[in-house]
Amino acid sequence: MININCKRDENGLYDIDGIDLFSHKIVMNTFSEKKDSFNFWCYPNHGLPFLVKYRNYPSYIFALYAELLYSGACKANGVKCADIDVGRYQKNYCVLSQDIAYSADEKLDAYGLALLAGVSQKEMLYDEKKQFREGFYADRLYQYALKAKEIFPELEIDKNFLLDLYKIAFLDLMFCQEDRNPTNIMFLIHRKGDKRYLSVAPIFDNEFAFEFMRLAGFYLHYKLDPVEVYNDVSQRANVASLFNFECLEVSKYATPIFGTTSKVERFRFPMALNSSDDSFAIPRRTASLIAKKEYENMARVICENDDMRQFVEMFDADFLQIGKQIRKEQGFEIPIEYLELCDDIFSHNFKRLKNQIKKQEKLQEAEKGE
Repeated sequence: MININCKRDENGLYDIDGIDLFSHKIVMNTFSEKKDSFNFWCYPNHGLPFLVKYRNYPSYIFALYAELLYSGACKANGVKCADIDVGRYQKNYCVLSQDIAYSADEKLDAYGLALLAGVSQKEMLYDEKKQFREGFYADRLYQYALKAKEIFPELEIDKNFLLDLYKIAFLDLMFCQEDRNPTNIMFLIHRKGDKRYLSVAPIFDNEFAFEFMRLAGFYLHYKLDPVEVYNDVSQRANVASLFNFECLEVSKYATPIFGTTSKVERFRFPMALNSSDDSFAIPRRTASLIAKKEYENMARVICENDDMRQFVEMFDADFLQIGKQIRKEQGFEIPIEYLELCDDIFSHNFKRLKNQIKKQEKLQEAEKGE
């Protein structure tokens, strides 16, 4: 939750148009290449800065759901994540996301970490002509950190650096976060004397989790306002049932895409079309192979890393409870149909991972026997 000097409306949304400009500095310096996509920073006199992300279409409300629920699950399981809140700006829904790098002396995205390690951006990216997603991005980023330490002896790596990366990879896989690209994973450096301490920043930018942006695409395609649908009991159950089924189906192929040379290679299904359409057979097959590899990687990590195994065994994501907590703290209500969708997606993915862990354990036992 973000505390700022402006009122919430009856739906729990901060009225950003009514923000007190004497106690907040607004910096309008971040615009998307799309005409309907805008971001800006807000710097309160007291408290941490935050980014305001807004889009001028009603279905952007699904990004609010995704960001809040991802953050809520992180908090429930002791994972570092940006504080998230919600508002309206010029009648548009907006996500408020805490500046996770505010206290750091330096900040780097994954590209920056690679450059610090002497690795070019081109070398960092996967070559789709070779085996796609060869290796695991968490391991690769840790290797960059080790290379950077060789180049800069004053650099110290946080003891939880690799574990934090594994947790991000696990959460993204379980929650179908398809957009963990190199610019939305951050690394922080804090200076102390002659030393520079490198750590993984809290998680941020999760609006593509839980297939909610696919839901947004559906609503845009069919020219539906999600709030109007929610308030119309005759429509609500049928629309949610139809779209949630599609999202759950697509989530079976979802995997975080990291380090590709082209956004086109994300293998997301076109948002306005049915996932069972035969024309998507090839990308669906490719996505299935990618997801299988990602589950194998994650299972291997869990079987080899005791801290990660304990984290996964203790992990609990009750989205109905998380939704209640959000409503209690922020006054913002996420419809139960979408909380249930999150539970279905997580349950499906967690079960799939457990099965893969069992396979990995059998492989390890067989190798020991030999």
